[in-house]
Amino acid sequence: MELQPGYSLWIKPPAEIAEQLSKIMTGISKLHNTPLFDPHITLIPHQFLTEQEVIEKAREIASLLKPFTVNLTKIGHNDAYFTALYIHAERSAELMNANKVAQNTIGMDEVYMPHLTLLYGDLPLEEKQKIIESIGDDFNITFPITSIYVYYTGGNPTGWHEVAEFTL
Repeated sequence: MELQPGYSLWIKPPAEIAEQLSKIMTGISKLHNTPLFDPHITLIPHQFLTEQEVIEKAREIASLLKPFTVNLTKIGHNDAYFTALYIHAERSAELMNANKVAQNTIGMDEVYMPHLTLLYGDLPLEEKQKIIESIGDDFNITFPITSIYVYYTGGNPTGWHEVAEFTL
């Protein structure tokens, strides 16, 4: 699935945790021929703003936030391509506030379900259940968030890339 040109705001686990998650994601992706992407929690989804507009807003958002911690919990899945298989992120006050600040700055008002997606794709429920059986359903991974990232998220997910990072 491809998206029109646009940008998203992400928060990401530190390198050592990202590497662990990437190994899981790579194994699943290769097995099911689905696109690979960087492990992340979307703070603000795909926006049709210019790169400069998104960068300015991300800089402002970062200036309003302090570092916080994210806790990944249990596996979830649904029928949507971009959330086919994911790990729930605990809805902590800090994470929900970060999203609220970001939405207010961008000019959005959407329901936020914090999660880290492991798999994009259109897989049958039986396949998702097999994946969950093989990787487990309880993750309990905690990590610090010290930056927000602007990602170009147009086109195919394999072409998505980081544009800017802003320290909280």
